[in-house]
Amino acid sequence: MKKMIAALVIGGVVTLSMSTYSNRVESALAGSVIRLHVLANSNSAADQELKLKVRDRILAEMGECFSHTARLEQARDMVCENMDEIARIAREEVMANGYDYPVTVSLGTSDFPTKAYGNVTLPAGTYEALKVEIGESAGQNWWCVLFPPLCFVDATTAELPEESRRILENSLGEEGYALVTQSDELPVEVRFKAYELWQSGKMRLKAVLTRLGMMETV
Repeated sequence: MKKMIAALVIGGVVTLSMSTYSNRVESALAGSVIRLHVLANSNSAADQELKLKVRDRILAEMGECFSHTARLEQARDMVCENMDEIARIAREEVMANGYDYPVTVSLGTSDFPTKAYGNVTLPAGTYEALKVEIGESAGQNWWCVLFPPLCFVDATTAELPEESRRILENSLGEEGYALVTQSDELPVEVRFKAYELWQSGKMRLKAVLTRLGMMETV
């Protein structure tokens, strides 16, 4: 009995510590980032190709605007002010490729897996996102970080461009930036492993509750 009580106490302490750390990381990151989330109509080769064309068109016409925003509030305002324009661009690209899929554009929150951008890694978690849904939006999706502007940076890039690094550091703050940056002492993947396991568990629970109708979808 004593061993069971001790195990429960230790488990409770670990859970509380992990929850506190998880909330600290999530608050440092999710409150400083806006992602772009493009969902394809289906997983057919044609629909997946269309998704990428819509992505490219949006980034080509709107990317420059976001590259000059220095604060999250500015980026959010820009998204809200240009929602109709982004929807128009996406619909125009869909029609130009011979499809009549409806396009829905919204700003909300979505769950994202881990993603590396040069020497910066954003862990899995719930982030604010500009969501572009094509047709049934039942296919595989594509995402990047719209703010700070990392949509043209990927894991093959050794370092972030200086401007992107500066905006990211200013947006996340010293502690948040240290959390996501590679370190020789402790690689970011190792630092985030426990956090990601915790977040994955939360996401699976949310998915189950949503399927059971116990949680509203976002």
